[in-house]
Amino acid sequence: MDLLFLGIAVGFTISLPPGPVAFEVIKRGLSRGFIPAFPLGIGAALADLFYASLVYFGAMKLLDQNPHFRTGIYLVGALLLIGVAIRGFWHIRKGLHPMPISRVDTTTTTLLPRDASRQKKLGYHIFHFVKRIILGFTMALFNPSGFLFFITLFPPIFAKILNSDNRSYAYLFVIGFALGVIILFTLEAMFTSIFKKLLSEEIFRKIGIILNIVLLICAAYFLIMFVDRIT
Repeated sequence: MDLLFLGIAVGFTISLPPGPVAFEVIKRGLSRGFIPAFPLGIGAALADLFYASLVYFGAMKLLDQNPHFRTGIYLVGALLLIGVAIRGFWHIRKGLHPMPISRVDTTTTTLLPRDASRQKKLGYHIFHFVKRIILGFTMALFNPSGFLFFITLFPPIFAKILNSDNRSYAYLFVIGFALGVIILFTLEAMFTSIFKKLLSEEIFRKIGIILNIVLLICAAYFLIMFVDRIT
């Protein structure tokens, strides 16, 4: 169990410096609340689990030796952040804030049986929950900073565990690491959703614009690194 708590501490600490996923969690927490922001953290944790598994099986070294892989991560990560930021600006301009189904006018669904209406609502929420997990997963997976962490800092930490008497329980450290990431992003989503109730719509717009600009700055940095690697 010590490895589990160690993994939680490392995952939580490593995720403290704000990155693209954190900015998106904060933006969604402020504008839409806890539920739309929380799944992004799950997706980011799944991406970390994927990279940690590659380290465990020794595949991370093979990826790092491929010169095109890291170059591709910079490009895909930049394009993904640009897409997320543009979508954010579009929502701000149109004044669109996804509304829970419970608030949507149900006059068009009054003829549906109660069970069918309930299933439609459940399907809607599941679809968007999974979509947000996928977004968090892809943003974390194609974040060059995260990739660099898993090929530089994470292997030495993991190697000490594999060389210790607790080698057979190394998977607990990986699980704990993912839990630490989820805990941090959950706290971020929770606190930002609380502040949502205290701020005005105009402040939401300004914060949203700032966070989208930050995402574009991250994308510009990734593009600069991409160009630097191909020239």
